[in-house]
Amino acid sequence: LWDLENGGSQRIDLESPQRVAFSPTTGHCAVGSSSGRLELLTRDGSSSQPILEGVARIEALAWARDGRSLATASRGGEVVIIDVPGSKVVHRIDTGSKRPKSLVFIPGGRELALADGRGTITLVKLEGTPETRQLYRHSGEVSALDVSADGRFLLFGGKQRTAGLIATDSGRLMSRFPGQA
Repeated sequence: LWDLENGGSQRIDLESPQRVAFSPTTGHCAVGSSSGRLELLTRDGSSSQPILEGVARIEALAWARDGRSLATASRGGEVVIIDVPGSKVVHRIDTGSKRPKSLVFIPGGRELALADGRGTITLVKLEGTPETRQLYRHSGEVSALDVSADGRFLLFGGKQRTAGLIATDSGRLMSRFPGQA
């Protein structure tokens, strides 16, 4: 971990880190490993707490904006939602996506968007019994995903030098931004 304000660093020995994400509200960061272990670290590196083990390789991590929930997507397509203050798993959802690349909570924390290596963007409803629905299908791999502050739009990027903006309510492609060669 690097302290950009003071110029120092902290070495932490972790088991094959694959994905990392800072909490938006606390001094914690999540580290997901290729062996399926998820650890919660303090920002200064003084403590580490395992909060999930035994899932397939962790391919994506996302914090809810309130910092209370953390989502992981594993290679097998399972999405796990964790209540961080309670250190407990609240949902395990099989999305059917075998190659997850990115995920993001929709503001409000009641839905999650998941992008995969086959170009599919899926919305996962988290209230009550979790449900999934395909929101959009891109012609190539979708490797990056983010959501607008109001939750109305998803921005995605892919390996075909293309980005796109889609509406979260309908899945309609609003804009496409072709890259340059």
